[in-house]
Amino acid sequence: FYTGLRIGELLGLQYEDIIGNELHLSHTVKYIKGKGYILSEKFKTPNSKRIVPIPEWLDLGQGKGRIFTYAFTTVRDIKKRTCKRLGIEPIRVHDFRHSYAAMLINKGVDIYTIKELLGHDTINTTLDTYGHLYDSKRKEISKLFDKKI
Repeated sequence: FYTGLRIGELLGLQYEDIIGNELHLSHTVKYIKGKGYILSEKFKTPNSKRIVPIPEWLDLGQGKGRIFTYAFTTVRDIKKRTCKRLGIEPIRVHDFRHSYAAMLINKGVDIYTIKELLGHDTINTTLDTYGHLYDSKRKEISKLFDKKI
């Protein structure tokens, strides 16, 4: 949740990608028909290979190689079991990425920065996906002009 990474980017994280409070994405895990899941340096888009800030308290540990050695299905199963145990409605793993973007919008982060953090190639991708979340921001702007300057 605190990174907005796609599942393949999360599973491709290497310990060497952690530099201070940043993730310097270098690999992703992708499914190739006939080969299965592979570690790749080729990301979904050119902007997907990016630097993502992480909270100071988020400790991903130390070591060599990949941080998360799970398969895609294992991550989904862990998430499903956790939701069931907590008695909450299950969500897709990708919904954590959407929640991250919604939180950034709610905190007032500008759309260009969100585009960069999510690794979108164009601002239009970000706006098309998350533009509806700016409705409340537009209402806040009208309140800025309640008093004449």
